Amino acid sequence: MRLVKTLRVLALWLVIPVGAIVQLQMVSTMMRTYIAVGVMRDQLQRSGLGHVTSLRGIPQACREEGFLDGIDYTYAVDVAKIPDAYWASEDARQRHWHHAPFDDSQSETFDGFIEYNARKPGCPQLPALRSPHVVITVLYSEAGYLGPRTVSSNGDGFMAYDTRTSRLYWAYSGN
Repeated sequence: MRLVKTLRVLALWLVIPVGAIVQLQMVSTMMRTYIAVGVMRDQLQRSGLGHVTSLRGIPQACREEGFLDGIDYTYAVDVAKIPDAYWASEDARQRHWHHAPFDDSQSETFDGFIEYNARKPGCPQLPALRSPHVVITVLYSEAGYLGPRTVSSNGDGFMAYDTRTSRLYWAYSGN
């Protein structure tokens, strides 16, 4: 009888901390997802897509921050289908959305992201960026500001939209 009581007390002492750890893990996952969704919504607005689409489902995210290495992230999320007419519009051109072919430096950057992501388990797999079904714009800051590289640019990245799957991708690497 004493052994059973001792085992119950011991089990409670073990189960309660394990339960708390599991809860903390769930909360931290929810917080990371919430932060990723906030970043995605901001970037949708900056990229001109905020008025033609919206996020659908839970994003897949892969983010690493290092003290000396800077920041690397890859996000992917399903979005509502963007009408094909948008890609021919003046709004899309002003925000630098375009199909392949790309210049050599952009191609090297894109290939580097694809290779890097392939080695990272759990990261979203980027589409074939030279596909005619993919539309891309380039990012040069962690915040996702679009347009040409400036003196204050601190990284390389891109947003890509796959017209077949209605999936939007972000990738960035910088200091």
